[in-house]
Amino acid sequence: MSQQDQCPSTTKGEKKKASKAELAASARKFSTIAGVKAWRSADELADTQEFRDFIEREFPAGVTELFTSTRRSFLQYMGASLALAGAATIPGCRRPAEKIMPYSKDVPEDVIIGKPLFYATAMALPGGGAEGLLVETHEGRPTKVEGNPLHPINQGKTSPWSQAYVLGLYDPDRLKFPMYKNPARGRLEATFEDFAGKWAEIAPSLGKGKGLAILVDKKSSPTRDAVKAELKKKLPELTWIAYDMSANFSAIEGSRLAFGKPMREVFSLSKAKVLVSMDRDFVAASGSGAEAGGLVNAREFSLGRTVSSSKDGMNRLYMVESGTSLAGSLADHRQRLAPSAITSFAFALANKIAELSGDGGLKKLAKNPAADAKLDEKFIEAAAEDLLANKGASIVMVGASQPAEVHALVHAINAALGNAGKTVAYRQMSEDESSDCRADLVALAGKMNKGEISTLVSIGVNPVYDAPADIHFADLFSKVPNTITWSVESTETAAESIWAINGTHGLESWGDIEAIDGTRSIVQPMISPLYSKLEDASGPAVSVLSEIEFLAFIGGDAKPDGMSLIRKTWRAALGDAETADKTWRRLLRDGRAANPVNPAASASVNVDAVATALSKLVMPKLPTTTSLDVVFDIGLIGDGRFGNNPWLHELPQNGTRVVWDNPALMSPKTAEALGVAPVSYDETNASKIYTDRKYPKARLADITLDGRKIQIAAWICPGMADNTIILTMGYGRKSCGLVGEGVGFNTASVRSSRMGRMAQGATVADSGDTY
Repeated sequence: MSQQDQCPSTTKGEKKKASKAELAASARKFSTIAGVKAWRSADELADTQEFRDFIEREFPAGVTELFTSTRRSFLQYMGASLALAGAATIPGCRRPAEKIMPYSKDVPEDVIIGKPLFYATAMALPGGGAEGLLVETHEGRPTKVEGNPLHPINQGKTSPWSQAYVLGLYDPDRLKFPMYKNPARGRLEATFEDFAGKWAEIAPSLGKGKGLAILVDKKSSPTRDAVKAELKKKLPELTWIAYDMSANFSAIEGSRLAFGKPMREVFSLSKAKVLVSMDRDFVAASGSGAEAGGLVNAREFSLGRTVSSSKDGMNRLYMVESGTSLAGSLADHRQRLAPSAITSFAFALANKIAELSGDGGLKKLAKNPAADAKLDEKFIEAAAEDLLANKGASIVMVGASQPAEVHALVHAINAALGNAGKTVAYRQMSEDESSDCRADLVALAGKMNKGEISTLVSIGVNPVYDAPADIHFADLFSKVPNTITWSVESTETAAESIWAINGTHGLESWGDIEAIDGTRSIVQPMISPLYSKLEDASGPAVSVLSEIEFLAFIGGDAKPDGMSLIRKTWRAALGDAETADKTWRRLLRDGRAANPVNPAASASVNVDAVATALSKLVMPKLPTTTSLDVVFDIGLIGDGRFGNNPWLHELPQNGTRVVWDNPALMSPKTAEALGVAPVSYDETNASKIYTDRKYPKARLADITLDGRKIQIAAWICPGMADNTIILTMGYGRKSCGLVGEGVGFNTASVRSSRMGRMAQGATVADSGDTY
């Protein structure tokens, strides 16, 4: 592949370059269409000096001047266009020295300059599940993502997370090469070959893997599971942790209580005439309340509200929630309740259904709600009657804020109503998906503290940033002799590691993934890794590996190949040698396997086991102004993994429309009672507070939870439950890149390993400062 100089001004034999003064004095030359002058804007036609200045400063050579502005100004000027134009890889307007495309000199015959090509692939979702994507490429560069119309999850639609996916590929701040932390000289640039030499020294000392711990992101990947199995054969004593601190631990344990094994719910909401949701935003595909089936749920829920004739009915949604959600905004009947009161609501609903139906199984699960819950009995009775009138065509759902026992209770309610197998199906979770990384991380921290871990490998996770505060993981991390982090993005964990290995983005690598409904997809690269280089006269080859390739390398494969690993895993699905290539091409073209490999499983609720668990449950006390409920939520940047994505920062959060921040949310009444309601200042006298809130400022509040304190901006959200605080995770990053560093507050600093997505007993005090 040959270099190509794209700057005409540098071509040999050109006339002498005009001076700046000569260029400034010359008239602008316009293109013509059918003899008529053509321009892109009125400013360009006017050809003012200001417009020329702007154009000159718009090119990548002037990008550093944009960095000195605010993040919002940076986004306005740059957006994604500058990165897509090549700010991440192109100096000026030259083609980079690295070969970033699978072709350049010899263009494939199916490529027409200016005409896009589309390829099917898939994207792993945070916490599990996947979306099927259709990626638009121009001359080998991915530029736009849409939903794969053949994938059952997307059917042509996408979530904001998948829309923003391509921006991560061109992130100028992503890891571009391995970094080595030299004890004497600090962080130094290195190559993967440098690391391979070091690993050759480390690997023999691991024995059967007793001193090795590997942390990976939670997801369902058949090939990664196969590589993991090979690793455990070679290193049976290694510690493997599937890590995601934003996971819904209550749902996992609740299904285990109900069915004896962890199961994931898959809804068929188009069949549901009556829906009851308890603090679950089931239609959210990203951001607050996001779940892997959000796109499907939103589509099917809307089908239940499509009226084509006078005979068509509409579904009804009863919503009980502590915050504000997309599903809540669609509810026919909605009530706001604190999370601890929603626990009481769940038992009151179960009791009422058992009373009206005479169901003996549900009567076994009877438990009195908290005496001071102040529940609306008419609301509960109406919901119970509606559910019973639509047996087999109804659904009850519960969210991450509720304890595992309530999740188990809801499974029992759906079984009693005949909804199992009709409006809700169950699929068994994988080992990684169903693991409790909180308990696993506590056990790992104990080993690290005793010096039993000599090598810690983090792959696509960031525990130094978001591990529970009571573990003190960052301190323990620094004491491990060999810390190795594979990551696409810059992270706090990578910054603190001895070796930080740059990895390939999902649009640069081979992989596979399983969606929530069991559909499996091949992840295929759209482009060669941006920061790899083939061997040529300018120097040796530079390697960059995908997640599964890096795991295979750790397992002893000196030259892992992602495509070969995938085909090995899919060998049975590809068939015999005669049909394998044809089947493979069909998989790549369609972007998914024809039939789910993980079909719906029969799951019966063990009522006695659920009853035993419920008998041990201590009903939570209702919150007060001196002991508040706290909900840990995720925003549009997820658990922080999208922290350097400006487009996602710019999308307004649900309910408050806040961008670029994560204030602590509470109801107006609660904020007033705690003295942290937003205030405004007289512009002429900064010390004078007045009541006009046309231009409000947040108060900085000191929130104390479980003995740990965070100072965070307090903001009101009408429609929230009183005496409840919502803390959004994923912000307050210290090492992620220009866009995300220093944005918001790190709420993980008050979260302990005992907490799921809800905690109790928080106190709030006004710090005296504003924000």
